[in-house]
Amino acid sequence: MSSGCWPDSKVDPMSILKAQQLDIGYGATRIVQDLSFSPPPAQVTALIGPNGCGKSTLLKAFARILTPQSGSL
Repeated sequence: MSSGCWPDSKVDPMSILKAQQLDIGYGATRIVQDLSFSPPPAQVTALIGPNGCGKSTLLKAFARILTPQSGSL
């Protein structure tokens, strides 16, 4: 059995999510601007904020559903 979250997972459980100077948006509308973010490894992390502040947009970028306008993931 592997050490990942799922029994057949080949993903390193200590892999790190990291965003540097990230701009994300839809067309000409920028939703997230100049964000640098790196959650601590092996800990539960929550994104909280009011409606429309970019939480789902950030998660879509991390999931590669949205391509960042600039910066790196």
